[in-house]
Amino acid sequence: MTKPLMIRLLVFSVALGQIHAQLHVISGNPNPKGDSAYAIDLLRITAGGALEQVQSLTTPGIGTEWLDVSHDWGKAVLLSKNPTRVVVVDFEKAAIVKSCPVPPIDGMRSPITEWLAAIPGLGPTLQQHLAGEDINRDVVQGMVLDPAVTCAKSFTTSEPNNLTYFQVETNALVMSTANDGTLTRWLGRKPITLEFTIPAALLQGIDMHDSASAIEVNNSQILAVSVLQGFTNARTFVFRKRDKSWRQLPIPADTGRLMRAFGRYIAIVEYHRRQSDGDKSPGMREWRRQEARRGPALTERSGPLALPTEMYTVTGRLHLYDSDSERMYTITTNQADSEIILVQDNTVYYRSSDRLYSAPLGARGIGKPQLLVKDEAIRDAHWAFKKGIQQ
Repeated sequence: MTKPLMIRLLVFSVALGQIHAQLHVISGNPNPKGDSAYAIDLLRITAGGALEQVQSLTTPGIGTEWLDVSHDWGKAVLLSKNPTRVVVVDFEKAAIVKSCPVPPIDGMRSPITEWLAAIPGLGPTLQQHLAGEDINRDVVQGMVLDPAVTCAKSFTTSEPNNLTYFQVETNALVMSTANDGTLTRWLGRKPITLEFTIPAALLQGIDMHDSASAIEVNNSQILAVSVLQGFTNARTFVFRKRDKSWRQLPIPADTGRLMRAFGRYIAIVEYHRRQSDGDKSPGMREWRRQEARRGPALTERSGPLALPTEMYTVTGRLHLYDSDSERMYTITTNQADSEIILVQDNTVYYRSSDRLYSAPLGARGIGKPQLLVKDEAIRDAHWAFKKGIQQ
């Protein structure tokens, strides 16, 4: 085979790979504590740089209580507010594959928290810790996500110990950490101790009696735990599962961090406690001033965390940590309303206000960004995935 022919075949294979993968975004905002019920939509980005609506996942007037994704499973899971329903989106099909109303349990009023878990014998599930009239009674209701299982057969009452199978990619799970690094989650009055223990050497300098902890990430490749003693002494510890080793995330202790996972990568939105009137979050002129179909106004709250602007500065710096190489990449958007929404195929996809960009990850760092689409719906696009086209 001649060299020119090899080059043409390589270019063709790359183009074919691009054709066989469609980028989708999920646009909308869960609002568990507010009265507003925003829509959440599944959108596809066209080759011409436009957005096409694929499907409404929840509509205005219903709203979403909770949403998380698992890139390990290739699924997004939503819990609607009213009526309460579990909606499962499959990334390969780019469509809702299961939608089930949540059956009530006598004596249980409302969920305290939710998480995803891969439970032996059941597979991927959504788990809900429910509160009841009896403070001594704790119920964990689970739903099997497999679309081959009917809704009538999908719901189970799970053992609290099933928490140990949890997965976290977007929503942190509050924990408690003992002096010896043991991680525990309380379900009501029942303590559930996890199999992971932070080495005591990493916890030196933190008063564990005056700290809070959260599992930020738990997928098939990594676990990340943040331990916070006030705002000025926050540390995140990463457990790499392939070699069972711990390390500390290289972020200053006085820097706030919103984290999510994409395989071996951890994406971080940086923020700080506001120091003065001039210490404002950047990019405010672009912020949406009025509530919209898919999300709130950003005049008093900024960034993906919706932090109060009078208390916090979201810096417009995004970090990406590679747990394999232990390298930290940084993207400066100069826009507080920005976040990384996907890392896949050596490419990082990030949102800045109403614009979505992609940039290559290379040995020398993050390459030149490419604008993929500019659209009002991108302001509320907090999740993304690539769908392979079936022939």
